[in-house]
Amino acid sequence: MIGSESKYNFETLMKAAINDDVALVSCKDAKGRNFDVLTVVAHDASNFDNYVYIPFAIMVNPSIYPLLNKIHPPETLIGEWGWSNDDDPST
Repeated sequence: MIGSESKYNFETLMKAAINDDVALVSCKDAKGRNFDVLTVVAHDASNFDNYVYIPFAIMVNPSIYPLLNKIHPPETLIGEWGWSNDDDPST
């Protein structure tokens, strides 16, 4: 079961995407490693000329497909994962 907080966050992200208020921001962590963050973009309430970026997801690099091949969807899910287990030689 999907938690209410995840559901609410997803709905917020979808509304932002419909309004073109989503950005992919290139960031660095404390060790200087690059990663990309999916964010919602909003105007700062105290300064409308300024923007506020609300992070929602980290884009994983390299590909996460080998990891996801170890995760199985619930049996009640209609359909299938969109990739093959052939991508991961350990399966």
